[in-house]
Amino acid sequence: RLNLSSATTPHGFQKTIEAEIERKTGKTFCPPGGKKMTVFIDDASMPIVNLWGDQVTNELTRQLIEMSGFYFLDKDKRGDFKSIEGLQYIGAMGQPGGGKNDIPNRLKSKFLTFNMVLPSTISVDSIFGSIMKQKFSAKAGAKPAVMELSKKLCAATVDVWDKVKRTLLPTPLRFHYIFNMRDLSRVFQGIMECPVDIVTDETTLVALWRHENTRVFADKLCRDQDKLHVEKVLAEFMPLHFGDTLSADNKETQWFCDFQREVEFDEETGEEVGAPKIYEPAYSWDHVKTKAYDYLRRYNEAYPAKGMNLVLFDEAMMHLMKINRTIQ
Repeated sequence: RLNLSSATTPHGFQKTIEAEIERKTGKTFCPPGGKKMTVFIDDASMPIVNLWGDQVTNELTRQLIEMSGFYFLDKDKRGDFKSIEGLQYIGAMGQPGGGKNDIPNRLKSKFLTFNMVLPSTISVDSIFGSIMKQKFSAKAGAKPAVMELSKKLCAATVDVWDKVKRTLLPTPLRFHYIFNMRDLSRVFQGIMECPVDIVTDETTLVALWRHENTRVFADKLCRDQDKLHVEKVLAEFMPLHFGDTLSADNKETQWFCDFQREVEFDEETGEEVGAPKIYEPAYSWDHVKTKAYDYLRRYNEAYPAKGMNLVLFDEAMMHLMKINRTIQ
């Protein structure tokens, strides 16, 4: 697998390929054992475009595919052609535009091209709607009001996702402003993390939904004005899907985390078994801070040589909870 980037040079590309092959006869090389090898070229459009509009790295890639090899770099063999057998190629790249390059047509002509488009709204609703229906069902212990409201989560999330990706477009400076199906699935993944018995009413469900949308869409943004835009989008669609009352009750984002429970002990041995990780609303900001300082104290006691005397002010706590959610 080759992960290309703006820093990938033709020399680096050739050295990577050469590291995976061995001599067969003379100036002919092949994968180890004479086997076939598939080279997956990821982010094929990332190599830098020079002043003349060329992607030099991709021209070497084109030569490798077209001529089944490239030229020796060794001083004593420089100018001699190195033939490479037994390679086949798969490439992947993002849609050109919004700061993303295209690849040369000469390289593009060497591949059978598939354009993967986003699924339709109906397909998305069918996929995630089924997941939510299974999550908040009578069999799982969900209350009737929560079950009814859960049917609206999919349409509300799709509306937010669609407007965010249409209004916050990628640029050369903010090339990571890309919102695809992966981001949409992360919203529902976060909702799935919260046990049904924690979602006791409609207000908690909407709070959970708003929190997950904020974490997925707003946290990847680098400008405060863009984060504020996501908040405005949420405020726009909440009354439309959940009503004015639930929208007013969740005007502010309710934080969720999974490190608030107390440590439990084994009833037979008395040994510490750790605290259960239950993804639930934060009891209070003071409680969350207390738990964080408690874990910090335990770490300092366990690793005195690596002790950390940290001050967890409010903004640091917010970042800590975001990181905790990401790696949970």
